[in-house]
Amino acid sequence: MILLRPFVFFVCLLLATASASAALSAPQRVTGPALATLLYGREQTIFTPDGLKFHVRYDAKGVMYRGGKPTGVVVKANKTGWCNYVAGKLNLCLTIWKSGKTYAARNKDGRYAFAFIVQ
Repeated sequence: MILLRPFVFFVCLLLATASASAALSAPQRVTGPALATLLYGREQTIFTPDGLKFHVRYDAKGVMYRGGKPTGVVVKANKTGWCNYVAGKLNLCLTIWKSGKTYAARNKDGRYAFAFIVQ
């Protein structure tokens, strides 16, 4: 009985620590000014669901560059996500989620569009 109490306490402590660390590692939605910080004037490595990897850069106005050339896509951060425009017309809006050092962009329906790392 004397050894049982410390063992039960240790198991409870271990379970509490594990559930807290799992909650901290769960993806967290990025909103507000942090969205602009990830986008404007930054470089990103994009990972698509079909396995492609490429690098893009955004200038201070959200114009996307790939290989040093503008792509024709302009991305604007708002309070809840990013919206991209092609030829001045809204193409789609995404929500941004953070998990560790990696970010994920989700479509309106909640499916992952791509993952990225910000340099």
